[in-house]
Amino acid sequence: MKYIRKPEIIDAIRWDRSIETFKEVAKLYDKDKHWEDCIRGNNIDSPFDFNKTTGTLNIHTGDRIINVNAGYYVIKDIEGNFDVCEPGIFQQQYEELGDDFQFPDIGALHLSYKNGRLEIVRNGIEVITEKKKCGLCEELVDSHRMFRSLCSSCFKRTL
Repeated sequence: MKYIRKPEIIDAIRWDRSIETFKEVAKLYDKDKHWEDCIRGNNIDSPFDFNKTTGTLNIHTGDRIINVNAGYYVIKDIEGNFDVCEPGIFQQQYEELGDDFQFPDIGALHLSYKNGRLEIVRNGIEVITEKKKCGLCEELVDSHRMFRSLCSSCFKRTL
């Protein structure tokens, strides 16, 4: 049985032990709070223990406490949970989209994996497969680079 990871957009900040970077991490937790109010010593609900003097950051999850090493990424997932990811794994699994990225509206799609290729079907009509993709179609960025957006001529052919 084959599986594919579902695309997921996350927020992430690379930790460098600085107060400025912790301020960015604190904004992920609560953009309306002052960064010092996002430290567990000042707010028991906060997941962060941050020592301004040493630059040490620990994240409290439901079942463990994670020490964040310099260079590692602090991640906030789509459910609002925080975690840590080492740089090598982060680079393999994620690609930067930018702060203003929005997925294009291309209607309801059905994705399937058949005979070793990804098929995209829109309203019951096969839109594109790896074999039918023209050279003008651009990649729609996701962590696996498997989904494709269509150039205007390919899109018109599907209507």
